[in-house]
Amino acid sequence: MYCASRGDDAEQHPHNMGDVVFYDPRANASMFLDPTNRAMRRELSFNSFKITPRSGDLLIFPSFITHFVEPYQGELPRVTVAANFWATS
Repeated sequence: MYCASRGDDAEQHPHNMGDVVFYDPRANASMFLDPTNRAMRRELSFNSFKITPRSGDLLIFPSFITHFVEPYQGELPRVTVAANFWATS
């Protein structure tokens, strides 16, 4: 995903900014989330991982990772380009 234009400033509008959210690809990894393991450091947590793309950012990730984009509700236009790529040997 390429973020051509971020839209509204995330610092002024921290919510509803079209963040990209990734879920842990391990089956049932988040089955038993409680306040303790939800708040652990990212490398120990089973919680989802959220990225707030900035203008000019390029995100490349494996397609098997479950992901979605949160709704963007800013005033300025937000422009992103998504594509799928296949590698051959």
